[in-house]
Amino acid sequence: MANFIYVTPNALREQVRRNRRRILGIGLPISGGAFVLHPILGILASAVALSLWSRQKIVLHGAEGEERALGHPIPVPGSLADLPAGYTVFNGLEVPASADGPKREIDLVVLGRGGLYANTLRLAPPLTVTEDDAARAIETLDASFAEVGSAR
Repeated sequence: MANFIYVTPNALREQVRRNRRRILGIGLPISGGAFVLHPILGILASAVALSLWSRQKIVLHGAEGEERALGHPIPVPGSLADLPAGYTVFNGLEVPASADGPKREIDLVVLGRGGLYANTLRLAPPLTVTEDDAARAIETLDASFAEVGSAR
């Protein structure tokens, strides 16, 4: 079985909870106040709050898909839980966007080793990886290998 030690709680689900609390705490009082001023303003403010609420469903579906891929809470056949030993799954991995820039989160990464003598590093990034992300990953791996090589 794959190593899931680096899988963290789903950040998307937490983001939805946080945003929905903001919508309830800010959107509903604004909608109520707008109804006092004019009914049409109240309807418009309510429509905006409902639109923001429904957008959170898209993020929530993304969280559910991620959990399904990981096989949480119940392992699903064909999920990452079926990976053999030697693979490591990372979730919510924070990597620097640039050398001195802010960090950004990569959602789901699978690392494994392969080859005849287990000397090959296998990477399985998410399907949404961009060319810039791939170039940054290659630069990071090159720097890491150079650092390890110079330490020997």
